[in-house]
Amino acid sequence: LVLVAAATELHTNDLRQSDLYNPDLFEGAILGFEPGDRTVIPYTQMRWLNNEIPYVIDTTLATQQALILSAMNDCHINTCLRFKQRTTERNYIKHFSGQGCYSYVGMITRGEQPLSLGPGDLYKGTIVHE
Repeated sequence: LVLVAAATELHTNDLRQSDLYNPDLFEGAILGFEPGDRTVIPYTQMRWLNNEIPYVIDTTLATQQALILSAMNDCHINTCLRFKQRTTERNYIKHFSGQGCYSYVGMITRGEQPLSLGPGDLYKGTIVHE
């Protein structure tokens, strides 16, 4: 836990100093949370069912698909989360090439959930972070 907190703090400090930091988002990269929020996923309905996260990778990231899949595999190895290619699931993550990196934390229940990876974000560690 301490290592995660320290790594997150270092990442946040680096992010604030970079062009990727978005001052309109929580910690510069997180949608849907406010500065006073204290827990990672405050509501159980925001947790992915059975820890399975359906995903699609937009064609704008086709050349980076292997890197994204490798980052997701790291999550499989080191966490209880499991990514699976979307079939008919209503709620899912859509990786796309956007302006900077940002995403929601947990599952939002509005269908497609954006996960932006900008040109400067295409590193395994950044993808795992998002």
